[in-house]
This record gives sequence, C-alpha cells and structure tokens, in this order.
Amino acid sequence: MTVGKRIEGIDSLRGLAALYVLLYHTALIPSPALTIPSWARSLVMAGGTGVTLFFVTSAFSLCLAARAGEERGWALAAFAARRFFRIAPLYYVVLAVSLLRDWWLFSVVHSKTEILADISLLFNLIPGQETGIVWASWTIGVEVLFYAVFPFMAARMKSLSHAAVFLMLSLLGAMAYPNLLHLTSLTSAAQASFSNYGVLHYMPVFVSGMFAYRIFHRFVAGSNTVPIAAGAALLLGAAYFYSLILSGMLPSGFFHDIYYWQAILYCAVILGVAIYPTGLLVNRVTLNLGTVSYSLYLVHPLVVYALIPFYRVVEAHAWRPTITFGLCVMVTCLAVTAVANLTFRFIEAPGMRIGTRLSTYLTSARTSRQVLGEVS
Repeated sequence: MTVGKRIEGIDSLRGLAALYVLLYHTALIPSPALTIPSWARSLVMAGGTGVTLFFVTSAFSLCLAARAGEERGWALAAFAARRFFRIAPLYYVVLAVSLLRDWWLFSVVHSKTEILADISLLFNLIPGQETGIVWASWTIGVEVLFYAVFPFMAARMKSLSHAAVFLMLSLLGAMAYPNLLHLTSLTSAAQASFSNYGVLHYMPVFVSGMFAYRIFHRFVAGSNTVPIAAGAALLLGAAYFYSLILSGMLPSGFFHDIYYWQAILYCAVILGVAIYPTGLLVNRVTLNLGTVSYSLYLVHPLVVYALIPFYRVVEAHAWRPTITFGLCVMVTCLAVTAVANLTFRFIEAPGMRIGTRLSTYLTSARTSRQVLGEVS
C-alpha cells in the first residue's frame, strides 16, 4: 500500500464525482428534462451528491498537499499562487464564453458589477450573485472561500480531537447561518438562495474531508498493518449507506441538512479507497477522468446545452427509455471528455505550470529571507 496508490485513488474519486454531476445535468439541463428510466431515476437524481464528493476530496487533497508543503517550506503566498493558477485560467475562459452566450442566445447583458464580482472569484459573498454567471460555477465560489480559510484551519487542526472541535464549530455555524440571515433586509427568497449556496452551509462538508484526513494520517498513512479487508468493509458500508440515502431512510432530524450525511458517506469512500484502491474505482479510465475533472465539471453544462438538438432527435425515435437515455448519456460523456481533455491540455496544464513556477519562486524567496535573517 503506497502513498502513490492512495493519491491515485483520490484522483479517481474526483473524476467519478465529475462524471456523476455530468449524468445529473445531462438529464436536467434540457427543458423539458430527458426521460429517465424508472429503474435509474433515484440513482440519476442523486447525481448532485457528486458536488459533496468534490468538496470532501478537495479538503482531503489540500491536507495532503499542505503536509507535503510543510516539508518543503511552502509560503502562504505560494499556496495562494498554486490555487489561483489551478482554477482561474480555465474559469476565465469559460466566463468569457458564458458572457458571449448570454448576449448572443438570451439577449442578456451582465452589469459591470456582476462581471467584476465573477472576475474577483468572490461572487459567493454577494446576495443575488452567489450562483455566478458561469453555469454550475457556484461551487467555484464556495471553493475559493474555503481556500481562503484553509491555511488557518490546517495550521490548528493537528489532531483528531482538534478536527472534531472544528467539525462541531462548522455544524453550529451552518445551523446559525440561516437565522442570522433573517436579521438582514434580504427578501425570503434571497435569504433562501444565499443560505443554500453560502460557504457556511458547506463548511461542515469541507471540515469532514479534513477530519477524514486526520483519520488517514493517524491510522493509515505509512502503515503496513491496516488490512485490505478494512478498506473493503468501508467501501461496502458506504454502498449500503448510499442505498439508505437513495431510499430516504436516514433520520432527517439528526442533521439539519442531507449534505452532511453525504459527507459521512464519501469520507468512508475516501478512506476505503486509500486502504483498498480496488480496480472498480481506480483504473485507467477513472484516473484520466480525475486528471481532467475540473475541465469536465466546468465545460459540461455548455456541451450538454449544445447537444439538446441531438437529444430531441434521439427522443423522437420513441425507443425504450433505457436505450434513449443511455444513448444520450454515452454521446454526452464522449463529447464532454473530448472537450475536457483539450481544455486541460491547452488551458489548465499551462496555468498549473505557471502556478508551480511562481510557487517555487515564492518559496525560495521566503527561504532566502529566513536564511539572511538568521545570518544577520
């Protein structure tokens, strides 16, 4: 059980998360929505949980990176540079395409204030703009704010007990958040939207990923004594837990939001894959999806929207729902993956290289200043 295998497992889960969201949006973006076979409806309609998996794996991965960064002496500015150039280049390209799309297809011209909010990546903090201009980009707004507080939390979350404290604080904050919004002058609809998409709503999900990392660091990392069966048991338990979520059998009163049940489920999946990277989840296909997962997530709404005429042609043949929906999903996956591989190669990868070089420079500059300070 090597570290590389564990990291590959996390990458694969990120790719599967993007694929699950793609499945969900393929069904729902067309208007009217595509007909989902009855046997697959609950599975497809739970595709939004892929976002929860994204958030949990993001927090877990950041903890892994922070651990490695500490060993290399990363500066805070270096962390910010890597994060910015990881997400901004592709996001700005898709934002430009989205502005053109809205003007050309929908005769919508966004205000300068709205555009500047999206360029700043801080739109999640602005009521009425929390979902962003780019379709499905509300998750980017949430992620960016988590990045902003992550160094502070990671520096103080040095044990399982510390992680438990942060988890409870995040749950209390999420519960208090909607009540605090009642004190504002926002309309009820605006409060509901701002609460639903706000970073405080999702903070327990991120902290759950950090909590899972503390478990991993304490019991799994560098250990050769954790049996493979423990990983298999976690994955099988997660599958059973997932069936409970699909059937609505989990107690709704225990957590005030279903996202937190999902976070527990996906933390179990992460730990299970870390211990037992089964080929069903970790393979060449899922690893490729993990590599291009950000591109896949950000470009898929545009591709799905462009394919709506194709969906209508397929539906017009009146095949069985399983065949119709399956064909639509297959073509969509092929098209989105092809586009995502191109955007990764020509936009994401160059941006990441810039971020890595800048991060290395900032880290070296910090080390040099420390050395000079010690000499003086």
